[in-house]
Amino acid sequence: MENNAILWDPGVPLPSGEEIAPLANVRVSTVKPYDPYVDGCQFHHGAAIYEYGGILYVSYAVNKRKENTAGETVLVQTSTDRGATWSAPQVMAPPPAGTGYSHGEFVAQGGTLWALHAQFGDNPFPPPPGRTFYNRFRGLRTCAWTLDEAAGRWQPHGVVADNFWPYRVPERMANGNWITTGMNKDFLAAIAISDGDDLRRWRVIHTPLGGLMGNEATCWIAGSRVYQVIRNQAPWNPHVTYAMLSVSDDCGETWSTAVETNLPMTISKPYCGVLSTGHIYLVGNCVYDHGNRRRYLTIALGEPGMRIFNRMYLLRDIERTPSPRGRADMASLAYPHLIESEGDVYVIHSAGSSPNINNIDLAVVPLAELLG
Repeated sequence: MENNAILWDPGVPLPSGEEIAPLANVRVSTVKPYDPYVDGCQFHHGAAIYEYGGILYVSYAVNKRKENTAGETVLVQTSTDRGATWSAPQVMAPPPAGTGYSHGEFVAQGGTLWALHAQFGDNPFPPPPGRTFYNRFRGLRTCAWTLDEAAGRWQPHGVVADNFWPYRVPERMANGNWITTGMNKDFLAAIAISDGDDLRRWRVIHTPLGGLMGNEATCWIAGSRVYQVIRNQAPWNPHVTYAMLSVSDDCGETWSTAVETNLPMTISKPYCGVLSTGHIYLVGNCVYDHGNRRRYLTIALGEPGMRIFNRMYLLRDIERTPSPRGRADMASLAYPHLIESEGDVYVIHSAGSSPNINNIDLAVVPLAELLG
């Protein structure tokens, strides 16, 4: 029987921020610089990246007010030269009065590119104090769009899931349904499962947390089993934060009660999946002495067929590799999102400072270097 508290190989020492092996050939560029003198936007966060039809698509949320408040808007940029240059930002859809559209996910299905993004009401900022965040995201729901390639516009399909915010690219499971992970209006981990290939209909399942406060979930799939890695918002030991894990053996329908694992992870969004080689990966802030800082952006790997990680590399240190463009203060690297394409691994992420006043940056590294 698997021990869900073991997510890192106990026989391998965890690296510190100073000890972790850096990847030598990481190319860092800025997709969208923070520059309020140009566009008035303060909040920039939550980038997703996807390849469709030979074009790279990036989306993220911006706001001229504070994060998670009315007026939040999704911007989209594209690249036809593998990230060397990017189009000007395009608004996916203006949010209705008193609401905001925020970051989400792309997915291609049936020859169509879909976008699934959160919508919410005008939330208070800062959020209420306390250990719980009941109704933190008022009226939260997921809305869908599809790309009209001929017109270059995003066509709305309305609300497709209530009380859900997607944080990971949807992926088809062995039973034909699609799964994505994220969180609900109470800032707690949740899962959405499609009705087969109908991406306009999703059922939301709330992760059993066993008294823990976990949110912003990600996952990887292994046959009918799904491993859900969860941001640990209120760890039992406030001085050391570890990732949480919940496991499903039936394509996401039921889940084990989440537990704290032995993998250190800053209180921030993780992102995981499976590479084309079969290696599992987790991108986050995972050095053992992270101190709940987001200074080090790391990628952990596990061998094909395994369910624990045993290698970790440094993608970027914000103090040693600041953004090449933009006016954001360089203090944190967060909210990664990864794709693999033509022998390279692309990690889009936020680079900046609290409260999420960021550049949207891209790190590209050869897959061969990751695998050593």
